[in-house]
Amino acid sequence: MPRVDGPADLVPERLRDVVGHAHVLTDPGTTEGYRTDWMGRVGGDPVAVVRPGTTEEVAEVLRVC
Repeated sequence: MPRVDGPADLVPERLRDVVGHAHVLTDPGTTEGYRTDWMGRVGGDPVAVVRPGTTEEVAEVLRVC
């Protein structure tokens, strides 16, 4: 079972610490377009959409997730 360091509600805030506030989208109207894959076959309800700008940020985002 994966390790959980804190409530899932803290994940967007931790992601903002990594990539900055402007690069973590949490508004349901904004994340709606990310709820299904490009083929429309697989769906989910994203907690956040993250836009890292460097490979280091990508690595840290994966650690947070």
